Amino acid sequence: MAMKTLHAVERNRAEVNVAPLPLRLGTAVGSLFPALAENVQRRAISPEALRRIADAQRHKR
Repeated sequence: MAMKTLHAVERNRAEVNVAPLPLRLGTAVGSLFPALAENVQRRAISPEALRRIADAQRHKR
């Protein structure tokens, strides 16, 4: 990550994506095919886990 930050400063970049490669790939695929990403996420995460995530973020709404 430090190299990417240094590279961004040297090139005066406003944003840098320092996420791990699998996350970057998933984000890219999700951007190109949002319906596919939605279906994969829906099948990959249990309903109980989704409820816990929603409950944990409820205070932000």
